[in-house]
Amino acid sequence: MFWNFLDVLDWVFDILDLFSGNSSYNKDESRKMKKRKYFAERISLLLLAVASIFLWTVLKDPLPVQHAFQTVMITVLIGVFISSACCFALYILDLFYFKSFFSMLLFCIALITFFTAIVLWIYFKSGLF
Repeated sequence: MFWNFLDVLDWVFDILDLFSGNSSYNKDESRKMKKRKYFAERISLLLLAVASIFLWTVLKDPLPVQHAFQTVMITVLIGVFISSACCFALYILDLFYFKSFFSMLLFCIALITFFTAIVLWIYFKSGLF
């Protein structure tokens, strides 16, 4: 079983703070941290779930275009561009902070998949093009 060294140290210091008699330990603060612990992962899974619904509605039937691969590649590029702009906006607002590289990677992949699915859905289901 993998133990995160810093989490173990945090737990030890919390126990030491309880025994020292300081009133700095706050249970509400601890609960708030636990709620926000997997916030980015939850958002990523929500985006992937919504994207899978959109992709299923688009891809359940064969694509009605002559050059399907070219169309999908263009929509993927549009999705990457939109998600890059979204990540840049989050960075400017100082909200693009992740605890680990894999959390950031999951979020970015979910964002790319979500915007690609939205663009595909708009392209094939709206009838505008």
